[in-house]
Amino acid sequence: MKHQIFTALCGALVFSVLFIFTFILKQNSVSDSQGAPVQSAAGNLDSNAVKTVVPAIDKIALDYGKLPINFEPNSGQTDERVKFLARGHGYSLFLTDREAVLALKKDKENQQAVVRMKIDGANLSPKVSGLGETASKTNYFIGNDPEKWQTGVSNYEKVKYESVYEGVDLVYYGSGQQLEYDFLVRPEADPNQIKLKFDGIKSAKIEETSGDLLLETGGGTLRQHKPVVYQNIDGE
Repeated sequence: MKHQIFTALCGALVFSVLFIFTFILKQNSVSDSQGAPVQSAAGNLDSNAVKTVVPAIDKIALDYGKLPINFEPNSGQTDERVKFLARGHGYSLFLTDREAVLALKKDKENQQAVVRMKIDGANLSPKVSGLGETASKTNYFIGNDPEKWQTGVSNYEKVKYESVYEGVDLVYYGSGQQLEYDFLVRPEADPNQIKLKFDGIKSAKIEETSGDLLLETGGGTLRQHKPVVYQNIDGE
């Protein structure tokens, strides 16, 4: 199902939207890097050992869910159309030239619901770059061939798309585990160019009490807070 949202912001310099993951997932097991339930590894342990191991696993999963969002450039670890990717507890995010693709884990069988947010009518090949390189790195040790392993993949705090529309840039960044994005509208540029299209959702509606956009998916509800418009004048 496709839903299209048209946004018009006259005279705005910055258009900021919070893309907040509020979906509720019933995750009864924690998975390792190969996708196998970690609890299954405790199958041969006695009951006392299981009682000790599982709380430790739960704490690791909880701490992992609190990590801030970092973006890593695609160096061959996923589909070549992806420019940057990020992972969190229960979801993966892939940024292509004109889309943000969110894969939500639905259940312990690793089924996924996929939601696509397309920057409609945008530049087909904007310049995409990472901003604010962090101290953390990502390593991939997949398979038995060390030549195919990837180590030291850089992580960034933000991803910037230059000139997605004429006079408009787009920046993705994280606030804790919340994905946020800003449209930076230069003076004299037309904010009416900005159009978002959502695919892979069951329904979309504006919540009357908050003005937020609620997107119903197969993996739960995605909430986008109503737009916040502001401009910086003399540093304020």
